Amino acid sequence: MKKTAIFLIGIAAACYANADVTMGVRLGVTHQQVSGGGVDLDDSTESFGLDTTFLMPLMQDQPWHVGGAVAVDFAKAELGSEISPTDLRTAIASLTPMVAYEFSNVNRAQDDIYVYAKAGIAFWNSELSVPGMNDESDNGNDFIWGVGARWQGSNNLYSGLELVSFNARNDAGSQFDSLSLLIRAGYRF
Repeated sequence: MKKTAIFLIGIAAACYANADVTMGVRLGVTHQQVSGGGVDLDDSTESFGLDTTFLMPLMQDQPWHVGGAVAVDFAKAELGSEISPTDLRTAIASLTPMVAYEFSNVNRAQDDIYVYAKAGIAFWNSELSVPGMNDESDNGNDFIWGVGARWQGSNNLYSGLELVSFNARNDAGSQFDSLSLLIRAGYRF
């Protein structure tokens, strides 16, 4: 038992030594659409969030990496019209496995570029607010996917661009769709 525990700790330490761990912020534009029950509303708004990623090479000195990402994003869209304003507030927490390809030493510098794809599960909460009516809230978990690119400087700072799509359905037949274009920035440990 002790030998197995020591072996597993050794493997975890070796993996972490080769791992690329990042933490950062996300800012962008999100297009949200709500439909169902005779209602069809959509709008684009600002969104913001936090994320962390963990990537490690599939094999030593190879450009392919695997890992995962955890992100939390928030947005508030003003749907409807000036006569009948409607606010939609959303929070989405996602857990996504990811695969990335690394372009090393770009421009003869120690800079790297990662191009990646990810797909997983999103846990969401939305609240719809219409003046003169009771607020409606809903939550659940649904599929989320994204693609992006990240530039990694030699000073451990990174920046990137990411496209994320999320589609939610509830038991009542309503649907909530979100498409986000995000700028990412943060630090690699």
